[in-house]
Amino acid sequence: MKKILIIVCLLVGLMACSSDDANEFEPKTLEINTIAHSEITYDGLAGAGQEGILQENKVISTVLDWQGLIDDIDYLEGGNEPILTVLQNVSVDFQQEEILAVFDEVKTTGGYSIDIVNVVEHEKKVVVTIDRLKKGGDATVITQPLHIVKIPKLNKPVVFVVAN
Repeated sequence: MKKILIIVCLLVGLMACSSDDANEFEPKTLEINTIAHSEITYDGLAGAGQEGILQENKVISTVLDWQGLIDDIDYLEGGNEPILTVLQNVSVDFQQEEILAVFDEVKTTGGYSIDIVNVVEHEKKVVVTIDRLKKGGDATVITQPLHIVKIPKLNKPVVFVVAN
C-alpha cells in the first residue's frame, strides 16, 4: 500500500512539475503609428545640426519631454515648419501612449532615411529595430533624417537595435 501511495505521490508531483508554457510571455509585434518621417512632406530637419539634436534615439513619455523636442526643432525660424506643423497638431495621450523618435546624423545630400521598422514587446523590454532603408545620393541639401512614431505605453525599458 505504501508503494502505491508513493507512486501516486510521485506521479502527482511529476504532473505538477510539467512544462508551464501557458505562463510564458510570447513576444508581440506592436503597431507603430508614424507621426513624422523624413519622406513625408519634407526631407528631415533642415538646421544642419543647429537644433542641437544629435544622432540619437529617444523615448518620450511625458508632455514636458514632448514639448522639449518640439522646442528643439523650432530652433531654426521657418526652416522646420513642415515638421513643426505636424508635431504641434498631433494628439498624444501620455497616460496610454509614448513616442519613439530616431534621428540620424546630419547628411550633406538628400535621399537618406532612418526608419523604425519593427517594435516588439518582450517580457521585460521593448525592442525597436531601426534601419537606414534609403542610402542617399540625391540633390545636394543639408538634412537630418528622422522617424517619430507613437506606440502603446508599456512601462518597460526600450532597447534600440540597428538592423543588419
